Amino acid sequence: MDDIKRLSQYLEQANSIYARVVAHGLEIERLRMLGECTKSAPKTKVRLESITTRLSVLGNEMINDIDQLIELWQIIRGLIELVPDYKVRLVLQSRYLCGRTWEEIASDLGCSHRTAF
Repeated sequence: MDDIKRLSQYLEQANSIYARVVAHGLEIERLRMLGECTKSAPKTKVRLESITTRLSVLGNEMINDIDQLIELWQIIRGLIELVPDYKVRLVLQSRYLCGRTWEEIASDLGCSHRTAF
C-alpha cells in the first residue's frame, strides 16, 4: 500500500510539472508572436531585449522541468513494475506511461471504462 501512496504522489508531481511545461510553452508562443508585432513599433530594441530575456528564462525553466519529468517517469515506471497483478500493472502503464484514455484501455481489455478505472 505504501508503494501505491508513493505512486500517487509522484503522479501528482508529474502532472503539476507537465502543466507548468505546457504553460511555459504557451507563454513562449505568445512572446514570439509579440516579438513579431513589436519589430516595427517604437522602442523596439528595448522590447525585443525584454522578450528575448524572458524567452531564455522560460526555455531554461522548461529544460529543468522536462529533466524532472524524465526522472519522475523513471520512478513511476519502477513503482508500477512492483505491482504484482499483471492486469493492474498493464492498466497503470497504459494510463500513466502511455497516456491512453480510460475508454481506450477498457476497449483493449474488453470491459467498460468504469471497470478499467
